[in-house]
Amino acid sequence: MKKMAAGVMAVLTLLLGMMGCGKPQIVPTVPEEKTVPGTLIGIHYSRASGMIAGYDFEIRLNKDEIEYTSFYPGGMGGQDAEEKTHIPITEKQWSDVETVLLDLGPMLEELEPVTGKPSLGEELLLDGGDHESLSLVWQTEEGTKEIGYRWPSDRRVLTLIAMLQELADPIGREIPRYEPPELCKIYFTRDHRINRKRDYSFQLHWTAYEEDPHWELIYYLGPNFDGGRVGLEQADWDAFLAFAEAAQLEYFPEPTKNDKQFTCTLTYTDGTYKNIVLNDETEQQLKQFFFDLIEQKQ
Repeated sequence: MKKMAAGVMAVLTLLLGMMGCGKPQIVPTVPEEKTVPGTLIGIHYSRASGMIAGYDFEIRLNKDEIEYTSFYPGGMGGQDAEEKTHIPITEKQWSDVETVLLDLGPMLEELEPVTGKPSLGEELLLDGGDHESLSLVWQTEEGTKEIGYRWPSDRRVLTLIAMLQELADPIGREIPRYEPPELCKIYFTRDHRINRKRDYSFQLHWTAYEEDPHWELIYYLGPNFDGGRVGLEQADWDAFLAFAEAAQLEYFPEPTKNDKQFTCTLTYTDGTYKNIVLNDETEQQLKQFFFDLIEQKQ
């Protein structure tokens, strides 16, 4: 009898698992806050291209001087590269570069230290033998330490590169300035396949292509894709941002090949996006948030 009961329980457990009742709970993974290894005392940046004339550039500097730099004047090909050493820089010039780097700090990913010939993972390698690398020198409790980093997907790296180029080759470049990327759009859909009545799709975004730019919610519900458009106020978008922050949406994992029925895409102001998979509770809360918005505006 005990064996039979155990067998029944095993079958029930399997059935519950097939129904999704026993699946592991999906939770957001909030990364640990990064701390700098010490005091930044040096920067080494280099890039090269086998395809673009005048692209090659290298600079090594500390808070007092450019120790070494090699560049094509004006970033133009058709002329010889110039080299300079021990060029003094001001305290403000160093501070400006340091500020941009430290703002990027939480997104910088350390490269594993290696010995011997560099591998493909140590630099950003592009077609034609192109490469780009960044290493920072830190003063730590254990002494001086140089660490290599991967480039983050953030437009503020363009600010850093332009600053370094202007230090090495001062020709009055316009230094681009970018704000940190912010969430500006969410696309949220569910394809139930078996029960089409439960299908839905929501898209919340800024529309600037009309005479009256505004936040807008587009929605489709059920098997016939019944839906519409709802104009929203800034306060509605702010409420969504508060929900997204409280639910930690951006920290949910990316989908696997088995997550085809559900899609949630977060898009940012720099054009980057992230696909995520939510747990059941957060999915229902987000869906209810959109239903409440629609009801309020109708």
